[in-house]
Amino acid sequence: MNKHWIIRAVLGIMLGLGAFVWGHSQSLVFTASQSKVDLHDMRAEIGRLTGQNPQLALSSNPYKYTENNQVFDRIVGYGYEALPLIEKEMTKGDTYGLEKDILAIAAERIAKLT
Repeated sequence: MNKHWIIRAVLGIMLGLGAFVWGHSQSLVFTASQSKVDLHDMRAEIGRLTGQNPQLALSSNPYKYTENNQVFDRIVGYGYEALPLIEKEMTKGDTYGLEKDILAIAAERIAKLT
């Protein structure tokens, strides 16, 4: 009887620790991956690019905003892992025209459509 109780206790502790480690690692992955597609960085980069080239601000071609755009290149560099994050950002209510266009272009490049 005492032996069964010890085995159950040890298994319970192992199961609890396993669940804790798994849950903790999942939250770390989620937190780390959220920062990969950051629209605040994208807005700042667009501001930097248009500050360097005021004519860019007059362009209606979103592909122009991806040229020499370090944040765009970083997002594309994450590859397929970034696609669900791009989708999430594009479907949020606080993402607007140019930002959605740039994210769609990033998804195109990652999926090698263009």
